[in-house]
Amino acid sequence: IQQPKTQFFQVRAHIFQAKELPPRHPDGVASAFLACRLGQTSETAVTPIVPMTNNPSFDTTLVLAEVEIPAIGQLAPEFDAGEEDSQLDGAEVDKDADFVHDSGFDLILAPRIEFQMYDQVGNTPVFVGRFFVDTENLRSYFRNPEWFELFVGNPEKDDGYVFASFQLLHREHMFVNLKIDKLVPWKLDEESEEQSDPALQVREAVSMMDCMIRIQVLGLRNVNPVKLPIGSRAIKEPYVEFRIDDPSMVKKTMKSSKPDGANANYMTTIDIPAKM
Repeated sequence: IQQPKTQFFQVRAHIFQAKELPPRHPDGVASAFLACRLGQTSETAVTPIVPMTNNPSFDTTLVLAEVEIPAIGQLAPEFDAGEEDSQLDGAEVDKDADFVHDSGFDLILAPRIEFQMYDQVGNTPVFVGRFFVDTENLRSYFRNPEWFELFVGNPEKDDGYVFASFQLLHREHMFVNLKIDKLVPWKLDEESEEQSDPALQVREAVSMMDCMIRIQVLGLRNVNPVKLPIGSRAIKEPYVEFRIDDPSMVKKTMKSSKPDGANANYMTTIDIPAKM
């Protein structure tokens, strides 16, 4: 049996957001980040930490710059590779098979890409969940993002979700050395909506406008006492905090104990500026 040769690829993981993350911090709010690697030997790429939210927006592209992957077949002529990279490894490849990459290689032997979500609790990253992506199903062009389920032990039990899209580019691909665009909301132009080949579709950014989120805060009702290691503590002067993706845009009500902490009244309006 002939061992397949290896080829070098670049992995791009476009991480948009996550939702419904189970927090590992006692206060019930996560400060999450996502890490990815291919197999056991590649480098690890990590997103920034998004503090104080169980539904973080990352809007970050993670890059594994040059990973070595078992590849069967030969490089497609349009990649204009050198003689050594163009050599056949003795195996024929069905170009129409779903697992054949657009570089021309069959990547069915490639290891999966692993993604691990963590909650930063103090100085300690605490594991939240993971998901895997099959490398042989990736392509060079950008695909629509989709939701991936995080799990800890049982893959059938979801522990949060990640909204992401992935690219796998051969080292000879013309886009490998180009600057990666910032992740923004986007749509297809009119011609691309009729184009069935996703590799030929053209994306354009969706324009954003300044908006104001207005929240009318009436009050609290029947708030349970805070549980302590021994006993509990009654709510005395609570306040309510509102935040969006930008941690600097936190808005709070005044503290209130009227008529009592468990049923505090606020009768106020909170305005939060945002782009939509």
